Amino acid sequence: MSQKVMAIAESINIMGKRSGTAMKERVAGPIQEMAKEEAAAGATYLDLNIGPARKDGVELMPWVVQTVESVVDTPLCLDTTNMAAMTAGFKVVKNRELAIMNSISAQPERMQNLIPVAAEAGCNVIALLWGPDGMPRDSNERAAMAVDLMMALSEAGIPNEKMLFD
Repeated sequence: MSQKVMAIAESINIMGKRSGTAMKERVAGPIQEMAKEEAAAGATYLDLNIGPARKDGVELMPWVVQTVESVVDTPLCLDTTNMAAMTAGFKVVKNRELAIMNSISAQPERMQNLIPVAAEAGCNVIALLWGPDGMPRDSNERAAMAVDLMMALSEAGIPNEKMLFD
């Protein structure tokens, strides 16, 4: 049985010196250079992490998506805790079916708000085992959270092969 290796490059991040400054100042060049470098290095996905982006996430995520997609065809993994920014990013991403939403946790508000966005986009989803009380205490809680997330995603029409569990 052969296994497919997936490499998600994660250096395009609001916390990174090169990419973070470029994101905050809306300077495309450094972000595009990093995207080309990661794609050339064999990344399966480019993770675009804007963090919580409380002030301008709804504008920032689409800008980063379009900035990267203008220079590479590598599928994207959109990464933010800002639900409105995630939604805005998925409105502009070119290849939604290959993209990844990073992530939907087992917190009711995130499930209610993001599962419909993921279902509409037809994207892959990283299901984060983080619940209302934080990280699960043991394997039983992890398994219960995984089942809850899997059921909610499945009920929304997201097939199992599009679910990745973290």
